[in-house]
Amino acid sequence: MRTNAVMQRYLSHIANVELPAHLLTSPQVVALFASLPLATGDGTLVLPWTPQGATIPRDHWADRTGYECFVNHVHLESVLGEDCDVSLVGVKLGLALGEHLAVHLADAGPVTIIVSFDGASPVLRVHRTRPGERWLADDLEGYAEGVLVIETAPPYRERPL
Repeated sequence: MRTNAVMQRYLSHIANVELPAHLLTSPQVVALFASLPLATGDGTLVLPWTPQGATIPRDHWADRTGYECFVNHVHLESVLGEDCDVSLVGVKLGLALGEHLAVHLADAGPVTIIVSFDGASPVLRVHRTRPGERWLADDLEGYAEGVLVIETAPPYRERPL
């Protein structure tokens, strides 16, 4: 796992934060944790988070990684109840979901999970890890928001979904 200094500050505050039980059992959060890739003809990783994701033309993006980051993103404040502290609970949920998806999506090949937080809106993105395609810069310190990256590392090979 890699983080920038901004995300390190957020992470230092979530050690004692517990995810509320009602949040973990909400249908939206359960669905996020149970996400399985949708079948695509070209091996693109598409999770069921964006209902129209499978129908958005991929040719609007320079590469499959950019497309996947668009269709496989979720603003976590949309699943948090109004009684939750979006910053701390959102970052904790993003980390928990990211760690879970890193294992859960292992059959999809190597994946990169990105949790970002700008102080207001935690966002989680997922894409397959491909040679020559990147969503983020190597230097995470160049980002003003907090950035956490989880990369799975099995040998790269394209696997149809």
